[in-house]
Amino acid sequence: MRGRFDYGTNSIVDLSIADAVCASPTCSTIGSWRSRNVLTSLRSICKTSNYFKSRNVKKMVVEKIKYYWMLQKEESIKTAAYCPNNTFLTPELLDNLSHTTILPFDMELHHVWVEDKLIKGDISDICSDYLSNNLGCSIISQRLRSVIDNCLNGTESLRWISVNIKGRSKKYEYFIPFFGKYLDTLDREKTVIDRTTNTIIKPIFDYDKYKQYAIFHSPDYVFWQMSFSLYINEDLKKAIIKSGINDMIFERI
Repeated sequence: MRGRFDYGTNSIVDLSIADAVCASPTCSTIGSWRSRNVLTSLRSICKTSNYFKSRNVKKMVVEKIKYYWMLQKEESIKTAAYCPNNTFLTPELLDNLSHTTILPFDMELHHVWVEDKLIKGDISDICSDYLSNNLGCSIISQRLRSVIDNCLNGTESLRWISVNIKGRSKKYEYFIPFFGKYLDTLDREKTVIDRTTNTIIKPIFDYDKYKQYAIFHSPDYVFWQMSFSLYINEDLKKAIIKSGINDMIFERI
């Protein structure tokens, strides 16, 4: 079917109608040149439309970058890192770590299994890229750290705390991501907050606030520097998968 331009619908329709107008015996001499000019314009429009269609030219649509909550697969949790007795994540520890790059104590790697909670077993040498722990932060391997480093753009204010983890037969070096500034990513009008304790009950993120980050921390107001929850963009997710790390899941936010 040959196309024509319908000014009422701004679309290309059957051009054979315009040809019929020019060929009509009722067209006057004056009307004929007008019809020919209309036909020429219609054919030009059709050619332009076909040109762009053949090259798949589409309207510019700005799509939002996808972001994900990064987690370890539950079935991949075989071991966990444990702090020495009576050692916890405290404001004092955070203050000390703001001036150093090494965790001031070693942790131990133990077999674990998941029931209603994480059950601690014997000391182990089984490692994973994203290590469960009782310190309440994210502890990751050198391989995962390298993938993250390659995707950072400098706005995240992220550095690394080295931690030694003792296994059955050797020590392993892992890393804790440490954020140097609070990244405000919340939609404060929609986020549900307990005003009496200043605790976030249901976080709602504001895309315009976090779209520049490759990775950002949990929006919690306490211990955000060493956040247990990490959120990453689509590029970082793809880089992690491409690296061969396969014990992670990514939940869309």
